[in-house]
Amino acid sequence: MNTRFKKGGIPWNKGKKGSQIAWNKGLKGVCLPNSGSFKNGSKGFTGKHSEESKRKMSESKIGRPSPRKGKTSPWLIGNKHSAGCIPWNKGIPIKEEARQKIILASKGKRYSPKTEFQKGRTAPNKGKLFSESHKQKLHIAALKRTSGKKETHHNWKGGITPINSAIRQSPEYKLWRESVFKRDDWTCVMCKIRGGKLVADHIKPFCKFPELRMVLSNGRTLCLPCDKKYGWKLNSGVKYWGNNALINNEK
Repeated sequence: MNTRFKKGGIPWNKGKKGSQIAWNKGLKGVCLPNSGSFKNGSKGFTGKHSEESKRKMSESKIGRPSPRKGKTSPWLIGNKHSAGCIPWNKGIPIKEEARQKIILASKGKRYSPKTEFQKGRTAPNKGKLFSESHKQKLHIAALKRTSGKKETHHNWKGGITPINSAIRQSPEYKLWRESVFKRDDWTCVMCKIRGGKLVADHIKPFCKFPELRMVLSNGRTLCLPCDKKYGWKLNSGVKYWGNNALINNEK
């Protein structure tokens, strides 16, 4: 039977009003009047389950696996970005031109004004100190990260840092350092510039000559640039420094 509307044809319900009566016309509520129907005056579901209702729902689901367990969600079927699929651009480096376009496009953008740093705003953790238990946890976590790595590091010297730190922070070492600066009139012995950031350098290295660490004649005042240029460095092929000249291993 061809039910397709034809141009010029007259609809079967033309001129008829309310030919079909709704099944719930005249009824109050949304359901038919049976045992589970909506009762007059009831507020229905208010959006919050009672504790008893929660318990019944929980007990009814015990032993019943989810019908979609182990299945792909419908909205991920055929989606190339779903889990387990390899992105088409994996391993392809971004071209420099495209990188610059991304930088320019994101320049000046405010992604989240609520979470970005606001000038004058006090940090929520300002003034708060870690508890001793939390400090211990951080210490243990740091030890696990570095465990077994220090011995294989190229600059490992057998764990002498605590000893060196104790010596350099001692009153005797601070007095020696101040005496070197005072003797040289706070002037770099190489470039003859007075003041600025100065270093009390050991002429014969601190680690190679422990008996000369506190000897005034073994110290000299250097500025930071001269210290980098003339100061003794470990594994540099230099045996030690003289007063103004380098003494190599061969000598």
